[in-house]
Amino acid sequence: MSDPVSLAGNSITDLGGSGTCLTVNQRLARGLRGRFDARCLAEGRSAWESPDILPFSAWLQRGWAELSHRSGGPLPILLGPFQEHALWDRIIRAGQGPSEAALLQVSRAAREAMTAWARIKGWRVPEAAYRATWDEDTRMFCQWAERFVALCREQAWIDPGSALDALIAALRGGEMPVPPRVTLAGFEEWTPQQRDLLDALAAGGAEIVHWTPRARSATCVRVPLAHEEAELATAARWARALMEDGAPGPIGVVIPELTRMRPAVSRVFQGVLHPAGRFRGGVPTSAPPFNISLGEPLARTPLARDALLSLRLADGGRHPVSAFSQFLLSPYFAGAESELMARARLDLALRAMGEPWLTFATFSRHLAAPADAEPHDSDAHGPGFRAGLSRGAALLGECPPQQTLPDWARTFSQWLGALGWPGEGPLESDEYQTLGAFHELLAEFAGLNLVVGPCSFRAALSRLRQVAEQRLFQPKSTPTATLAPVQVLGLREAAGLTFSHLWVLGLHAEAWPPPPRPNPFLPLELQRRAGMPRAGPEIALAEARRATHGLLGSAGAVVVSYPKTGGDLPRAPSPLIAMLPPIDPASLPQADIPDMAVAWGMGPGKAWEPLLDGPPLPLEPHEPREESLPAGHVGSRGGAGIWRDQAACPFRAFARHRLGAAGLDTPTLGLDAALRGILVHRALELIWRALGDSHGLARMGDEALRGKVEKAVDRALLEAARRRPETLGGRLREMERMRLVRLVMAWLALERERPPFTVIAPERGRVVSFGDLPVSIRPDRVDRIEATGQYLLIDYKTGNAALADWFGERPANPQLPLYALAQGSDGVAFAFLGRRKMGMEGIARGPDTAPGVVALAEADMEAARGFHDWDGLCDQWRRALVSLAEGFVRGEARVDPKSPDETCRYCDLHPLCRVWAA
Repeated sequence: MSDPVSLAGNSITDLGGSGTCLTVNQRLARGLRGRFDARCLAEGRSAWESPDILPFSAWLQRGWAELSHRSGGPLPILLGPFQEHALWDRIIRAGQGPSEAALLQVSRAAREAMTAWARIKGWRVPEAAYRATWDEDTRMFCQWAERFVALCREQAWIDPGSALDALIAALRGGEMPVPPRVTLAGFEEWTPQQRDLLDALAAGGAEIVHWTPRARSATCVRVPLAHEEAELATAARWARALMEDGAPGPIGVVIPELTRMRPAVSRVFQGVLHPAGRFRGGVPTSAPPFNISLGEPLARTPLARDALLSLRLADGGRHPVSAFSQFLLSPYFAGAESELMARARLDLALRAMGEPWLTFATFSRHLAAPADAEPHDSDAHGPGFRAGLSRGAALLGECPPQQTLPDWARTFSQWLGALGWPGEGPLESDEYQTLGAFHELLAEFAGLNLVVGPCSFRAALSRLRQVAEQRLFQPKSTPTATLAPVQVLGLREAAGLTFSHLWVLGLHAEAWPPPPRPNPFLPLELQRRAGMPRAGPEIALAEARRATHGLLGSAGAVVVSYPKTGGDLPRAPSPLIAMLPPIDPASLPQADIPDMAVAWGMGPGKAWEPLLDGPPLPLEPHEPREESLPAGHVGSRGGAGIWRDQAACPFRAFARHRLGAAGLDTPTLGLDAALRGILVHRALELIWRALGDSHGLARMGDEALRGKVEKAVDRALLEAARRRPETLGGRLREMERMRLVRLVMAWLALERERPPFTVIAPERGRVVSFGDLPVSIRPDRVDRIEATGQYLLIDYKTGNAALADWFGERPANPQLPLYALAQGSDGVAFAFLGRRKMGMEGIARGPDTAPGVVALAEADMEAARGFHDWDGLCDQWRRALVSLAEGFVRGEARVDPKSPDETCRYCDLHPLCRVWAA
């Protein structure tokens, strides 16, 4: 056929009339319709006939519907893109063997197979040409394609490539009307199949025209910038400067890797061009002056993301606690606002469980009775949220294990309704559009029933998530979003458009031209001979050259940039832009936008200028005010931790124990050190409760003792498993049982060597006061030594500890000194129970207390040498602890770490104290 007539410099009004305009993509069709309407308004028209402008894929669907109507009989059902992908997915899964299932990413393979089939149709590849290969991937694709064709024939379905062949035949046979004029916009080349279509249209009397926007005499320059982020920021400030200078527009910013960079692009352009719209709940004074052509997957929008998350958590599997936390704190479910504080407390309690993974059943049980809920707090459990979960669980409990996709769509919708989705507050515009898109998604998902049979909850949810990831969502801020002053586009979306000014980012040598990416299921040589997209380096280079030429001629002033570094490696400009003259970035127009304007959400204008031009605000000296706790106040929690934190840093004690500030717990896999310590403490408490004293231990034989140890360990594990059911289950629990039994038996063997003693108070607590500060003390163990009648206070340690931490005006570990003063004990000791260290270390009033516990006078420690007797040490402890207590009660909040390197290293209060800023 002869190529279409190319009319350079077409006017936008040429697209009106009785003809049809086919565009390469939806973006160009929408843009041309908007510009046509704008031109008609500019000409003073009050009404006009809408031009017939639509993307090629939409024309195919319309043509098939019209052919079905004219045929007089039923035609095969045209598969939509999601339906065709689901069919390929089904075929691939059905053909997988057990060994292949783990090696193949089925959804991605289905997309590639779908593309391969479309290219076979589009490039008129004979079946023998792609079957004649020894390549394993191609042979596998041939098997899938046979099954695809057979299923389409059996079920009366048709794929888009085959439908286009049928339309071409109908046009040639005079069965379809031909428009008087067909205009093609944005097409750089045509596949053989599309050329056949143009031949058929021309033979039917249509005039074929290639619409080309008016060519521009461009000034093109090349700009190197430090990195990607600098490119984005500089381009955004350049665009704003042009807007403020009254550039006619549209101003284009083209980003070849827009899909990957979209989150950063949105953040930077929002901050520079429309900071007032950055915060949820704000009311922007105007529509954003920019539009990003490429939407994001619907699955990643907040409202749809949380809906899919709630369904995923209910699939019966184990999920990370962070996912449950996100679900609990989502603003899109019942009680999000009215039960906000209750749900925040539930989240803290959920994290405090220590479980890194949970099932939905465990999560629901925890919500029903959180361990830290106050009895008088009627809202502590989040009743609205819990009621929604109960309704949802009952709904899923009534579902059959296998359902059709329309039934699952109904179930998913009912589940979300039971949870109160999309929330109790009013939705913003973007959220409301997301809600509508999600309902459309459920309808598209139900439509997959055409090619997918009944399936399980998990399989249905997997399909829904696939469709949500494939469906791009772009909220429309205004009906004329495509006419916003600044247009941010990908390469394909920019095809056929013109701009007053254009900036093209990311043209470094590694990215442009893009590397070849042939289809994995078609023979490589076949793709190269046919000239299929990116089949080889020469084809990719030719495509990049055409795109570069088109971009450089689409605006009066063009800036192309590239990052000088990527990661830690230097980058060079693409050879396709190396001939452009380089300029200094400082010579480009740049809007001066202070960081504070972006942070405060100030929109374009002069609101911030007085802050920059006026005199600096004076700094006034301020002394922190100390607020004492009321007399008899017992509301401060923390036990000995108050003294430990006050000694480490007064601000830490104030923030944690008076303000209640603390970082969120981050559960870790397996048993952490804290839980292992709790298990050891509890097992020894139970054993000594049964033995009573050293005589009870001495009388018991090894087998009998082992039986008591196993019983105590089993009970300790059972109690811990009630809070950590996911962790303490199965093999891990059995392994921990063996470890604990071995550890405790080794410890009791050491206890047999001690002089006779009686265990007085294993794990009993009482309240005492120091400096008007009450504290609840709960020693691990107090022994009475029979020979001397003295009392030894013992603290079990499964980790590291140092006796030197008991000394000084700010003791690092004041717990045992505090307990010793409260109990009136004659000695203190750490009992180390670990693989590397087993035994006691401590100091006492006199000798012969226990192995490893020495008399104070004999202690070989620098910190203990200044004390001649036990009573003198106790007096010093009392002074230090009372001083710390008085400072806390007085309200001291100085940022005064005892040892900044050690004290601040693992502290979670840096955002409050800002110690590193000081």
